Amino acid sequence: MAIEHVVIIVKENHTLDNYFGTFPGADGQHLARAANPPPSDPFHDHLTWMRRAGDSRFHVQYTSDDIPDYFSYARNYTLCDHYFSEVAGPSTPNHLMLICADAPIINNPQHQYNPRPGQGYNLSSLPAQLEHAGLTWGNYGGYAFHYINKRARRSPRQSHPRFVPA
Repeated sequence: MAIEHVVIIVKENHTLDNYFGTFPGADGQHLARAANPPPSDPFHDHLTWMRRAGDSRFHVQYTSDDIPDYFSYARNYTLCDHYFSEVAGPSTPNHLMLICADAPIINNPQHQYNPRPGQGYNLSSLPAQLEHAGLTWGNYGGYAFHYINKRARRSPRQSHPRFVPA
C-alpha cells in the first residue's frame, strides 16, 4: 500500500515527556502531573527556554485523561519519541526548522506574525521540493512560510486558516 498522506502535528512549547511520557512503549519519563489548564505561559524566547530546562516546576506532564485525542493519534499512527527540537527556543525558529531544515535565528523576530519587507530568509523548503516533484501539500496554521522569501509572495492557496476535523 502506497503512502497517500503525511500529517505532522506539532505541539509548541511541549516536550515528548510533557505530553507522552506515560504513553505505553514510548521512551519517555514519568513526571509530576501538569495542571490543566497550565497556570501560566512563560516567555517564548531562547533564554527562558534554557532556564526552564533546569527548573523542576516545568517538568510536568499530561496523561491520556487530559489529552485523549493526542493519545488516540499516537495509538493509531506514529509517535516520534526520538525526535528532538533543533532549536532550544521559541516558535519561529522551530517552524523554520520543520519546513526548511534551517533556522538562521534562535528567537522570534520582532514582527513575529507579520514580517516586514526584507525580514525574510533565502531558504529552501519542503513545500517547494514537494511542488517541484508534482506533489501537493497543505498547511493548517503555521505562519513561518511568510519568512521564506520564495514562499512569502505566493498565493495562500495552500495555507488553511484552521484545521477542521472530519
